[in-house]
Amino acid sequence: MKNNLHHPAAYLTGVARRTENLLRRFNEELFRMVAEIKSDRICGSWIAANGGYSLSVSKTESGYNAMLCDTARLYKVVVDEFAITLCEGILLIAVPDEKLPDVVRLDHRTDILIFGRFGAFEREEKILRNAPIQEANLYEDEYGFNCQ
Repeated sequence: MKNNLHHPAAYLTGVARRTENLLRRFNEELFRMVAEIKSDRICGSWIAANGGYSLSVSKTESGYNAMLCDTARLYKVVVDEFAITLCEGILLIAVPDEKLPDVVRLDHRTDILIFGRFGAFEREEKILRNAPIQEANLYEDEYGFNCQ
């Protein structure tokens, strides 16, 4: 049996093949990591654009967990909890009773989260920062604190 190390063309072909395989695996892992990092932007607290619901999304070992709450009262009531998985770059809401899962999309330009059939949600932080103080009926007392 001949050793291919003595033939430069065979040796270089083997090195090129191994390098190609390493680059392919590196690119696959890189694309997977980029998709996961982009998907992590859904984490946080969200408020429904039409009001009435809030959504809290957190990362878990197997994907993401979403808790949908009714905010029509003075306190939050948990309506449902959902598992969200990242499948080939698409975020899917796993719904056991239905054949087709709902899709979660985040518009990176407007920072609006479309949470399947529940509609559009905006970041709670964005809503709070954009809310004028006058709408909250706040005034500053003599110590500089905001009061109602």
